[in-house]
Amino acid sequence: MNMRCLIKSAFIVLFLGVLFGCGGGGGSSREVERIQPPSPADLELDYKPTKTLAFTWEDQTAANHYRIYESADGVSEFVEIADVANGVEKFEHVVPLYARLNAKYRLDTCYDNACSESDVVTIDPIRLSEAVGVFKASNSKRKDRFGTDVALSDDGLIMAISAHTENTAASESGGVYIFAFQDGGWIEETLIKSKAPSINDYFGVSISLSGNGKVLAIGAKGDDSSIGGVNPSEKDSAESNSGAVYIYESDLNGSWLQKAFIKADSPKEEDLFGDYVWLSADGSTLAVSAPSEDYSTGGINTLDPLLGEPGDDYGAVYIYKNEGGDWSKQAYIKPSSPEKLGYFGQSIELSGDGSVLAVGSGFVDYSRRASLIGRLYVFSRDSSGSWVQENFYVDNNLRPIRVAINRQGNKIAVYSWSKFNQGAVFLYYRNQQGWNFETQFDVEHNPIQGNGGYGSEIQFSGNGELLVIGEVEDSACKADVSGVLSFDCPGSGSVIVYKKGKEQKWIKVGLLKGKSVDSADFFGRRFAIDFTGKVIAVAAFGVDSSGTGINPENTSIGLQNSGAVFLY
Repeated sequence: MNMRCLIKSAFIVLFLGVLFGCGGGGGSSREVERIQPPSPADLELDYKPTKTLAFTWEDQTAANHYRIYESADGVSEFVEIADVANGVEKFEHVVPLYARLNAKYRLDTCYDNACSESDVVTIDPIRLSEAVGVFKASNSKRKDRFGTDVALSDDGLIMAISAHTENTAASESGGVYIFAFQDGGWIEETLIKSKAPSINDYFGVSISLSGNGKVLAIGAKGDDSSIGGVNPSEKDSAESNSGAVYIYESDLNGSWLQKAFIKADSPKEEDLFGDYVWLSADGSTLAVSAPSEDYSTGGINTLDPLLGEPGDDYGAVYIYKNEGGDWSKQAYIKPSSPEKLGYFGQSIELSGDGSVLAVGSGFVDYSRRASLIGRLYVFSRDSSGSWVQENFYVDNNLRPIRVAINRQGNKIAVYSWSKFNQGAVFLYYRNQQGWNFETQFDVEHNPIQGNGGYGSEIQFSGNGELLVIGEVEDSACKADVSGVLSFDCPGSGSVIVYKKGKEQKWIKVGLLKGKSVDSADFFGRRFAIDFTGKVIAVAAFGVDSSGTGINPENTSIGLQNSGAVFLY
C-alpha cells in the first residue's frame, strides 16, 4: 500500500471515530442505548383523607427518576408538581378538593432527561369524596354539637372548633378544641374550657382566630355575671344570659392561656353579649355583638343611653383594642336609628386591619318565610381612631341579614331575604364615590327542594379570590363534591364555592356536601377558609355519627348531634 492510501485510510477511521465516538470495548453501543427513554410506568391513583391524592407506580428498569404532571382543571396545560427519585414509588399530593373535580395527571418515567409518558389518569369525582377529612371530638358525646363554629389560621395549619353544648364539668357549658397540622398529619392538641364552667354558658357559641393562629376569641352568650368591664375582679350569676367573651393566646410551647375576660359595661339579662365575635387579622381588634341588648339610644359611644323594656332587642356591637397586652373598650356602636326587634349585631365582620365593620341585623323566620327586619350597616374607623357610620343604600325590597367583608375592606357580601323570593347574596364594592352594587348570587335550589337557608354563612378567603356561601337548609342528599344532587335530606346543608375568574367575573367552582349526608346535619351553618382558599373547613353540628377523633373508621349513627367538621 502506498503512502497516499495509508493517509486516506487513516482519515476514514478518524472520521468514523468522531462520528460514532471513542471509548473502545463496545462502549459506543451502550451510550446509544442510554439515550433511549425507559418504558413508562403505570400511574395508579387513590384517595385518602385528609385532602390527599395518593399516587403509586412500580420502578422501571433503567429509570432513575419520575416526574408527575398535573392539569388542575383538566383543560389547562400539564405542569410539573413533583420529581421523585427512583426507589420511592409513591407521591402524596394535598389539594383543595373543590378545585380538582376535573383534574388530570401524568407520570413521566425518566433516565436523566429522556422520559416516556404514562397514560393520563383523570379524577373520579365520586371517589374524590373519600379524601374529605372528617374531624370529631376525641370525647364525642350526644348533643355536644361539635362544629358550632370553626376558625382557621391564615396558613390553614391551626384549626379551632367549638362545641357550645359540650358537657364536661357542667351541662352545656361548652368547649373549644384546637387542632394542628404537624409532621404531615393533623392532631388534636387540647380542649379549652372556661376556668369556672357553668350550666348553659354556651362557651364557644362563636369563635374567631387571628391570622397567625395565636389569638383566639370565644363567645359565651350564656354567661350570667352582672359585673361589667374587662377582667372584672368578681363574677356572680345575677344577670342570666348577659353573655361574655374570653381571649386566649398561644405561648411558645403551644399552651393556650387566658388573657382577658370581657363583659359589656352594664350587663343585662338576655343581652347575649358574645353571640358573634370577630378578630382583626393581627388579633389586636375585637368586635363583639349583643343582638338582644335593650338600650334604645342610637349613635356611637352614646353617654347614658336610654334602656328600653326587656325583649326590645335593639342590639349593639362593642369594639375592643389590645394595646401593649391590655384589652380595653374602644367603641360602643349602635345604628343612628335603632329599631325594636332589630337584632343589630345578628352577624358582624371586621376587615383585616380592623378599620371597617360590617353589621347585619334582623333574622329570618323560615317557618313563615319572612324576614321580620333586615338591615345592613357599615362603620369605619378614621385616622383619629373614631368610628363613624357610613352611607350604605340597600333596595327597600331586600332584608339584609348575614354579612361578610373581605380582608381589604372594599367588598361586602350580604345575604338578603327578599319580599318576592327565597333570597340571594348581593356583592358590593367600594370606590372613591362610595359603595356600589357589583353582582348577585342566586339560590341554587327551589324552595320546595332547598327549603331556604341560602346565605346562612358567607365568607371571603383572605386574598379575596374566593367567596363561599352556605345553604344550611339545602335538602340535597348526594355525598360527593361533584355537584350531582338528589333531594331527600332536609336540612342536610351544602356550601357553594365561587372563584374570581377572568375580567373579575365570579365563577362557581365547587359544591360541597358532607361525607355521609343525613337530614338536619346543618352542614354549612358555619365554615372557615385559609388565606389562599386552599383549605375550607365546614362545620355540621347536627351530624349523628358515633366515631371519635380524626378520620374515624366508625361512621355508624349513634350519637345524636355529636357534630363533625369536614375539611376540603
